[in-house]
Amino acid sequence: MERLGLRFSSAWKSTIAGVRHKHLDLVLLDLHIKGRLMTSYCAKTILEPDSLSWAIFELGGRSNQKPVQIRIAAEYCDTLTLVGDMTYDGEGPIGFKATMTGRNTYEVENQWGGDDAPWHPGGTWVIGALEYRRVKGMHVTSDDSGRTLSGTITYEGQDPLTFQATATEAVT
Repeated sequence: MERLGLRFSSAWKSTIAGVRHKHLDLVLLDLHIKGRLMTSYCAKTILEPDSLSWAIFELGGRSNQKPVQIRIAAEYCDTLTLVGDMTYDGEGPIGFKATMTGRNTYEVENQWGGDDAPWHPGGTWVIGALEYRRVKGMHVTSDDSGRTLSGTITYEGQDPLTFQATATEAVT
């Protein structure tokens, strides 16, 4: 594997580091944004028995914990808002609300402490890989502390698709 590294302006204090796999035309990226590591997953979606889609998903908003379960769905008929719950490694489920801010990009909020508790910023996530279809739902779990996620993802106008992802590691 060839290791790649780029650095943005020091004003942003951001770094993109990646790994190019020699057998796949694929670059795995990790984003370090202002000192925070968002967990990057190289995701494989099975579209048909012999058709795959690869993409990078940014899931989770904590530098020291990976998500181990995400259960979200479009709120009513509104595919701009995803709601449900998620679980970080070593914790119980917390509320999840994501509002689309761009193509496949969502501002996430989390809630813990009951239905009347305040919502807290949960980071900017990249959920989805299809350019012209929004995510309607995602149900994924991990049996290995968030190193891999598997389950289903559903896009507008489609049945649930098999989803498998592996967390990438930062190159420093």
